[in-house]
Amino acid sequence: MKIQSTQTFVFLSLIWLISACSLISHHSGYDANPVYAPFHEKANELKLSAGYGRVLGIQGNASYSLSNRIAVMAGGVYNHQTIGTIGILDEIYFKIKSHYAEGGIGYYFPVEGKAITQVEIFAGLGSGIINKKTDFDKNFSGSYQEWNSSFQKTFILITAKKPTTDNLDIGFANRLSLIHFDKLQYSSYNDSARNTNLNSLVTEPVLIVNYGKRLKFTSQVGVAIPLTTPFKTTSGTRYANASGIFQIGVKYDLIK
Repeated sequence: MKIQSTQTFVFLSLIWLISACSLISHHSGYDANPVYAPFHEKANELKLSAGYGRVLGIQGNASYSLSNRIAVMAGGVYNHQTIGTIGILDEIYFKIKSHYAEGGIGYYFPVEGKAITQVEIFAGLGSGIINKKTDFDKNFSGSYQEWNSSFQKTFILITAKKPTTDNLDIGFANRLSLIHFDKLQYSSYNDSARNTNLNSLVTEPVLIVNYGKRLKFTSQVGVAIPLTTPFKTTSGTRYANASGIFQIGVKYDLIK
């Protein structure tokens, strides 16, 4: 039991360390949002979640199981911050003013097996606004790149939870999203694109770890991968590069 607890602590520490070293896509207007996986087990469960990712911003979610099979969820991301990351040659600064909200309805059911014990399938809609600037100057005296757009997202989310101890949840999730960028505007020191309507199909697989009883410490690690050919400007800048998903937070089962 002591060895298992030590392994759990080391594993969670590694996850949180990776989360602190989050990545941001230097050449993409879209940055991934955290993936919410409620892991409902029975009717009348109310679950709340809040988290922070260094480049993802602040996330809040809630879900409620209407019956032993049906659940609803809603949440959003508020990402207004200025951060600095290491580029190939110099430090790059990002000024982000973006936010996003989503909601969905899902079906969950237990699975009799050794690999997984439960599956959830959600379908939903989301909407958000992107405003992101990059520059080598932390004062943003002349923006190197800038993106502005609203976007809508239609998504399907599938989660699967592995059998673990009473205090530990380990699961996997994948969110498949069709994202429509409405009148995306892009500018840089040598290129620009205006009023560009763009559709992008993105898959976002993540590993999720929750530790605790009713109050759980939670973390997720994953990546957003564009499946369609990314739109490019004349200089080759793409709007849908892959981006990392790293987040830590807390989850509370208000009614269980």
